[in-house]
Amino acid sequence: MRGDAYSVIIPAMNAEPFIEQAVTSAFAQIPAPSEVIVVNDGSVDDTARVAARGGARVLYSGGPIGPGSARNLGVSASETPLIAFLDADDAWTAGHVSSCLALLQDEAIAVAFSATQMFGRVNSLITPDVPVGVPFDARKALLARNVVPQSGVLLRAAAFRQAGGYNSLFPVAEDYELWMRLAASASFGYTALPTSLRRIHEQQLTLKRRNEMIVLSWRVRTDAVARWQADDPSSVEWVVPQLVVAAREDMQSVVWTGDANDLSGLFSVLDSVVIGDPPQLLLEATEVRLGRGSWRRRILDAQCRGRAFASRLLQRRHQ
Repeated sequence: MRGDAYSVIIPAMNAEPFIEQAVTSAFAQIPAPSEVIVVNDGSVDDTARVAARGGARVLYSGGPIGPGSARNLGVSASETPLIAFLDADDAWTAGHVSSCLALLQDEAIAVAFSATQMFGRVNSLITPDVPVGVPFDARKALLARNVVPQSGVLLRAAAFRQAGGYNSLFPVAEDYELWMRLAASASFGYTALPTSLRRIHEQQLTLKRRNEMIVLSWRVRTDAVARWQADDPSSVEWVVPQLVVAAREDMQSVVWTGDANDLSGLFSVLDSVVIGDPPQLLLEATEVRLGRGSWRRRILDAQCRGRAFASRLLQRRHQ
């Protein structure tokens, strides 16, 4: 089998409106995939039929078992040295796989990924600030935020299996958790080309379970930090600033959403994050520049102002 042979793994649950575009974009790549495996995860619509009509090999999970476990099932059925992941509601532009394959010519790189163009309800480009075209240690960048798009990845199957695949205990943030484990022993490569297309829509799992994702993302971070500090106590020098960045960005993000559940979930996690030597709570660290109470007051005040502003706009529209 060729060294550049790859399988495309697509977990799908009730994805009938989107799956055809995903499968078509996968088969349109050069070189073409050895196979496109769609794992039908308990769909009650025509997802499986549409995928098979497009040429995909359809597996049935017997579930739903969740996207991470569905991807594990797809990988276990594949035999290629490389694996590409694509969500059922996403797609690729021409040249996605070829640009990632170019990176994997460097044997030091185990995970290659692209930039992401969002479309649908939101249209914007996501370009993480990481080295381009060379192997790099992704731990620092990942600690602040998940810079690796699920649908933008092409990786070595051996590295995936050695890491243990997706953790079934993570119904969301499962990709973030996997990248963190891979980053502990593998180098990543970034193309900077926006060849993965992420669809933003109302039924998206990451939108419907946002609070759970925030909480689990911090579990991913704290578990990773514990492992890294056990191996290298000096890592605290770069771990703490990245955690502060992550805390600040998550706090700012929940202000924009105006979701009280997001706020309570985030604070319940951040209140327990201990960093440094001697240990101290993250939200009391001097680097944050604001105490826990100050953060709460600012966020809650901003949330109230945002809701009041939205209410005034709605009133004007109805006048």
